Amino acid sequence: MQKFFWALVAVDAGLFLYLLVATLKQRGPADGGREMALFFGVLLPGALAALAVVLYVLSSSTTWRLVALLIVAAPLLFIAAVRARSAYIDFAVRQDSLRHSVSSERKP
Repeated sequence: MQKFFWALVAVDAGLFLYLLVATLKQRGPADGGREMALFFGVLLPGALAALAVVLYVLSSSTTWRLVALLIVAAPLLFIAAVRARSAYIDFAVRQDSLRHSVSSERKP
């Protein structure tokens, strides 16, 4: 479990670093939209992941280590869920367009 946890931490660190750079490169409006995206989308989740690492390192209980593992895995699970939902929506749209194209070919 320890190697898996640290592998997730490394992937999360790379993800947060990428998001930080991508957010800082964006040109944002002057109303603070970019700063809010930076805080709520990168810095706050990164701080929660860092607290989970501290919890994992300082805890000797398996339960608290499992909680820390779930916190560290949450961003990746969220990304996976978003991608799966997007793929399902694309599939449903394709099926719907195929169904409409077949029914429109049959009409005289």
